[in-house]
Amino acid sequence: MVGVKSKLIVLAILLIAAFGYANAQLTHGTEYLDREGKEGDILHYLVTFQNNGDESLYISIFLAADMNPSHFTIDPGQTQDVDILYTIPYGTTPGTLFIKPILFDKDGVKYNYSVILDANILPTPGRAYKFSNVRLTDLRTEPSAIDPRNAFDIVFSLTNPTETEPTGTVSLISDFDFGALPIIKVLKGTNEYRISGLKLPDNSIGNLNYTLRIIMQDTYLDTKGVFNVPEFSTCTVTENAKSGLLGRTYSADVNNAGTGDAACTITSAISGLEKYLVDDRTAGYTYDGKTVSWQITVPAGQATTVGYKITYVPIIAIPFVIILAVIAVWYFTRKMEIKKELVDYRRHAGFMDLKLQVHVKNLTNGEMKNVKIYDFLPAFIKEIREFGTVPGTVTTKDRQKAVKWELEHLKPKEERIFSYKVRTSVEVLGNMNFPPTTVEYKDAKGVERQESSNVLTVEVE
Repeated sequence: MVGVKSKLIVLAILLIAAFGYANAQLTHGTEYLDREGKEGDILHYLVTFQNNGDESLYISIFLAADMNPSHFTIDPGQTQDVDILYTIPYGTTPGTLFIKPILFDKDGVKYNYSVILDANILPTPGRAYKFSNVRLTDLRTEPSAIDPRNAFDIVFSLTNPTETEPTGTVSLISDFDFGALPIIKVLKGTNEYRISGLKLPDNSIGNLNYTLRIIMQDTYLDTKGVFNVPEFSTCTVTENAKSGLLGRTYSADVNNAGTGDAACTITSAISGLEKYLVDDRTAGYTYDGKTVSWQITVPAGQATTVGYKITYVPIIAIPFVIILAVIAVWYFTRKMEIKKELVDYRRHAGFMDLKLQVHVKNLTNGEMKNVKIYDFLPAFIKEIREFGTVPGTVTTKDRQKAVKWELEHLKPKEERIFSYKVRTSVEVLGNMNFPPTTVEYKDAKGVERQESSNVLTVEVE
């Protein structure tokens, strides 16, 4: 006996699981084609069923209405539209009516699945309703002009001339969903009510119609009103500034989240010098000596960006330009070209033999006189071994040892080459640095001048 009970329990569990699985496969959506009317009127709905499972579903719908189709089979992954025409029964109380079709499977077993169609039942003209003497005497919004960014209140008054004090269900019928509203008590006399904390979508604008509906048992009281929503605008500015060695940039993202065009002003501090360093900027830029500003119009729901770019490159370049200018002036106004070079060297144990050469050229069209060439020697030079074709002497100038050559004159464009060999006191490794060669002379106008060569640096391998 115990075994039979256990089998029955297991079977029941399997049936429940299978039934629940079948229900889990089914979903639906409803399109309300006509959901409002009075007794005798026909309401129109379009219900779309969908089979989300892996097995076909047979559905038979029971409802006192015209349905096309009323029974059908939905294959896996498929949908089925059901057109429902429902006639409102006579005697139906005005207000909200919930219509609940019942679904059965092929074996006549009821699905554990709900389809609920709601309807707004209007009062029938000429019928005597219990609280038809109750009148709405005032309906307004506070504030009267609504800013959709802020909450507002609806204020209304009801006058009840009777001794009976009914309760009423309040609803707002419009293009917006205000959710559940409070239930009110309509006392004898005049009663004022306030519904607070209502809010419209942020993009609302213009005169928007609504209906305040109050249902007191069988009495249905509708009053039409208008939400007055003027356009508004915003100027939300997000600034971005970056600075660096070569300059700085500024930009401002301006957003208008309103429903009307926004006149926005954007300002940024800028120095008088920076005014001349602006490399790029957006249109509408003005400068008053301390700040730059833009006066722009941003359309509703749109954004724009303004900004500028300042480059410090011209200022940074000034020292380099000056140096280049000095070099250029020197190069193009120099009268003599002096060049010094190491033409040969030989390495020995503990010392080196070097051959140095000095080039001197008159770059002018005039003759130079009393030309004296001083080729200064570094400390590691031990002795002068021999001179080239032009003999020289060893002397001291400005407390520094030098090789000296003297020429009575140097003709225009004439170039002379002087060479000599020296021996070092050590064996040099790496770089050897030789001081400049200095030439003193009188130019064609008799002016005494002095010019120097480059510093010679030689890497010895």
